[in-house]
Amino acid sequence: MKNAFKDNAKRIGCSAHYVNKVLEHAFTYNDIQCVAAQLLFRIVRFIVTKVRQYHKQSLLSTYLQNYCDTRFNGVYSMFDSFLKVYHELPTILGDEQKRSYLQIDHDDIELLCLYLKRFYDVIEKLSCKKTPTLHLVIPYKQFLINLLSLVDDTNQLTSPIKKCIGQQLKDYWIVDDVHYTATMLYSNLKSFNYTPQQKYHAENY
Repeated sequence: MKNAFKDNAKRIGCSAHYVNKVLEHAFTYNDIQCVAAQLLFRIVRFIVTKVRQYHKQSLLSTYLQNYCDTRFNGVYSMFDSFLKVYHELPTILGDEQKRSYLQIDHDDIELLCLYLKRFYDVIEKLSCKKTPTLHLVIPYKQFLINLLSLVDDTNQLTSPIKKCIGQQLKDYWIVDDVHYTATMLYSNLKSFNYTPQQKYHAENY
């Protein structure tokens, strides 16, 4: 590993890590203006934690996954597992957890899961260890950013979180020249049909 950090060596950041960090920031950082989504995240995490602590997992059809900031797709995994057993939970919750549960709207969490599923799919493909992924970085980054403009979303829960994530993807997810080169060399992507605004940079790199 020491040799990899000699002079003139450039480290390329992990794109799956960048995407995962953007989601982590959106749901857990206090300076992000996504109050409704962060409140939902805290309530769901509280219920999931209590169910796991009281060893009531076996009473559910699917085990609940708690959020973990060191695991890829932690946000989606928690929400998705919660959604799958949403209607089963009241039978095993205590009074305090039931009060929290009543604050959660099923349609809201379902809508949020549909949005986060796109990120789950992208992270899974970018973290593949058996096939090259450098050529996928630019198209997938633009795909996730475009999700904000594809749907006219006025939902008070999902609209702010989508705007926040869209902006963070632009600012935080670093694209290097090697990604442009890899995209140019890949036959199905070299036309930059998915990201035409990036083609000039790639051709002049």
